[in-house]
Amino acid sequence: MKEKAFKITFALIAVVAVALGILYGKTAGMERRERTEIINGYKRAFYETSELIHAMQVNLKKLTVTGSAETEKELLFEIARQAEGAQSNLSSLPSYDETIVSTMKFVNQTGDFSKSLAQKLINGGAVSEEDRNNINILLENISNLALAMDEAAAAFEEGRLKFSKQKTSGEDTDDQPIEPVKKYPSLLYDGPFSDGQTDEINRIPGVEINGKDAERALERSVDIPYKSILMDENENVYDFTIETDIGSMYAGVSKKGGHVLYLISSGGNQKEILTAEECISYAKKYLNARGFPEMTESYYRKFAGVITVNLAPVQNDVILYPDLVKVNVSMESGKIIGFEMTGYYVNHREREFIEPIISEDEAALRISDNLTVKAIKKALIPDGKQEKLCYEILAQNNGDEFLVYIDCETGEEREIFQVVDTQEGTLVE
Repeated sequence: MKEKAFKITFALIAVVAVALGILYGKTAGMERRERTEIINGYKRAFYETSELIHAMQVNLKKLTVTGSAETEKELLFEIARQAEGAQSNLSSLPSYDETIVSTMKFVNQTGDFSKSLAQKLINGGAVSEEDRNNINILLENISNLALAMDEAAAAFEEGRLKFSKQKTSGEDTDDQPIEPVKKYPSLLYDGPFSDGQTDEINRIPGVEINGKDAERALERSVDIPYKSILMDENENVYDFTIETDIGSMYAGVSKKGGHVLYLISSGGNQKEILTAEECISYAKKYLNARGFPEMTESYYRKFAGVITVNLAPVQNDVILYPDLVKVNVSMESGKIIGFEMTGYYVNHREREFIEPIISEDEAALRISDNLTVKAIKKALIPDGKQEKLCYEILAQNNGDEFLVYIDCETGEEREIFQVVDTQEGTLVE
């Protein structure tokens, strides 16, 4: 496929974002409510398109650095699916604008290319040098498009652009900007395998406790003064509502074993006084004081003066990601104002690890030649209902960092994530 088939200038992409921002619809003569519904539909289409474009950008980046043919197929099919979603959203926008039509064509070509290349791999082919050139062209163009959509989203939120209808002579209009349906949707999550926890509470070992014992267990876990605790009994969990000076908190204690599985609190708006390192230290001290084993921090994110830290136990220098816990720490006081520990209590146990059949050096040779290795650790990762011992390889390509997981037993690439530095923390996607 020729380069010109994919080439889109940044100027054109920027115009697309502005065109999406103005979105003049033919809504003259309609009732205000009906016009607002149409505008909200345009807003949803814009934000969903933006989310899908960013997801395609991430997967194209992964495609340039993966060393696994199986991962290549999975990424290509995922890009094709995301392109279909973006195409559907774009088609719901006013199509008389030439730039929107051009963007739809570009997204459609990206999806068609991805499906075609995936089918080539299924039929026993391999990614050629020409294919890789086309992937890089797609990545460059979609990165520019993602940047332009970020700028448009920021302009909406700051009121510099607004979704509006065309103003018609003599018609009553509201000149105030209509707020976006939601803030620009983040595709990031706060650590590898942070969404891989299970809620199979019935698997938690231990004897069943009564409500009073559950309340006492909760009292030992609450790190801030509270005014009252109310209990509600459910099938596997005692649910609690706790009133504190920073608002209501909600907790769950397992009937089997009497473990506090979660503590949820909005935390209010905390002042950002403490550093991330200090908060991570408070989280570790909190866990250590309650009998948890040695923990190592993974990644974290900050929001409204609260930092969410991912921590996983370590056994024989192996990070146990299935046993991951999340701890919310106030950056104002250092107090623990929330946590999620269900995965830990469901999964945690002593493991017997296989002897790797490949060494660290051999694992490093299994990743893409486009990547430069920075660090290697051993990690146990969730793989459906199973667990796999892998080498976790932190590697770099053109300023981007990636985590690649190579199976210690088979040498296969199991997972790949991109590491992203943001104002909220170091995250992966």
